[in-house]
Amino acid sequence: MDAFGEMSAALRRISAQLRCPKDKIRVKLEEIISALSAERQVKARLQQELKEATLQVEALRQNVERLRGASKEDDGQKEAKEALVSLDLEAIDPKILLEDIDSAFKEQNGVERKVYWKLSDAVDILSSSNADVCVMCGPTSEAAKSKKEWCRLASAF
Repeated sequence: MDAFGEMSAALRRISAQLRCPKDKIRVKLEEIISALSAERQVKARLQQELKEATLQVEALRQNVERLRGASKEDDGQKEAKEALVSLDLEAIDPKILLEDIDSAFKEQNGVERKVYWKLSDAVDILSSSNADVCVMCGPTSEAAKSKKEWCRLASAF
């Protein structure tokens, strides 16, 4: 017996038990099947809308995080500007490091000038200094400095 025959037999049994005609049962079953199909379509559409809404919410969260990060950067910049404005420039003891001090920089009151010949000299000068500001010019020679020398200099700052 094929699937259609099985369905017809099932309809006959159901109609006999319910004492109603096969056509009414068939119509009722078609209505139920149609309702189930519509329900599945609605469910699929709702799942798709939920997925899209989730993506939109995630995009909004990322935008909020970016804005918070930008806000923190703005706050940091604002604090740095306020700190610079509040500095008492008269109380600062600047130090200027140059390779050839006389040809590059005129002597001024309140400014300590030092000459270095090697980066290690600059490190020693900085380590023994209590200056608030240091302006370093150079190195101006063509000779490449080693990574170790640069790291020592950076640590002195």
